[in-house]
Amino acid sequence: MSAHGSLTAGIRYVEQGGDMRRLVILVCLIALMVPVMAYATERHGTWFDEAIFFEESDQAKILQMMETGEAQFFADPFASENMPAIQDEGLNYKLSYGVFFGYLINVAEFNNGAYNPFHNQKVRVALNNLVDRDYIVDDIMNGLGVPRVTTVDPGSPVYAEIFETARAVEIMASYNEDKAIAQIEEGLNEDGCVKGDDGKWYSNGEPVTVIAVICVEDERKEMGDYLSDQLGKIGFTVNRLYKAEPEATLVWVLSAPADGKWNFYVEDLCMEEIGMASVCDHTSLYTEMFWPVTFATVWKDNLDPDCRQACLDMMNGNYTTIAERHDMLARAEACTYQSGFHIWLVK
Repeated sequence: MSAHGSLTAGIRYVEQGGDMRRLVILVCLIALMVPVMAYATERHGTWFDEAIFFEESDQAKILQMMETGEAQFFADPFASENMPAIQDEGLNYKLSYGVFFGYLINVAEFNNGAYNPFHNQKVRVALNNLVDRDYIVDDIMNGLGVPRVTTVDPGSPVYAEIFETARAVEIMASYNEDKAIAQIEEGLNEDGCVKGDDGKWYSNGEPVTVIAVICVEDERKEMGDYLSDQLGKIGFTVNRLYKAEPEATLVWVLSAPADGKWNFYVEDLCMEEIGMASVCDHTSLYTEMFWPVTFATVWKDNLDPDCRQACLDMMNGNYTTIAERHDMLARAEACTYQSGFHIWLVK
């Protein structure tokens, strides 16, 4: 739209308002009229004669259109697999840490007779040591990310407040397959599982099966395959359900956790801001207080009561000094890690 057109639209709006509002805005417009219209006689910078918006979900096609000049701007994240092509073509881009990924674990005891190994806290927490987050960043994300273990965002000011606790959690969660296998075997043995001559785990004569719900649209497919491969190597039978996100939602969100239709889901969550307090993160991600979804209903019975109270106290601001807040936040970070409800991977 031209400068004259913009001013005309403004005047039409003003004429519909009250007298005082008309006077104030018209004075502003009159003051601006001369310099703006003089400026409009000559183009400066980027002026658009026409802007065309269109929808296209095929990112490879979008890149081709940008290479040929058919498209100039894409306002949505590219999958990391496209990064080499973006760099090779010399296209302008900006990096933004707007999403973080993890494995959402179904901790329910199944009512269909199937054994859920992740109902055992030792087994699910050990998954932290079974996954190599550096591999996920380097090979799956093409370097576009940083490893993440803590619920508190590593890039936030709050992380610095509980640095010692956060680093202790990161060390506990570091990649160590031997440690993971030992802890998983301990948990499975406690539940009466046995390992057969074929190297597979069995419970009451049936294979210990893990159902993975894996979205196919982006890097979550490779992340889901990675954990599935790791579990398969140590004796689990893995059933991979590859689904588009709307179909996956019908399983992990809408089914009752105890129905046993899934054991883990590759989740992605948005970071809308860099929080100065992070007072609700642990409550929203480890209690049923925020998420009105079925899988959160089992968290209350599977989270240590003292840990739950620390999360709620943090949310409700039940502290009187900064030192008390730091201590409460550190306790919430440490104990929610031990719940194993989420296995954070990368941001």
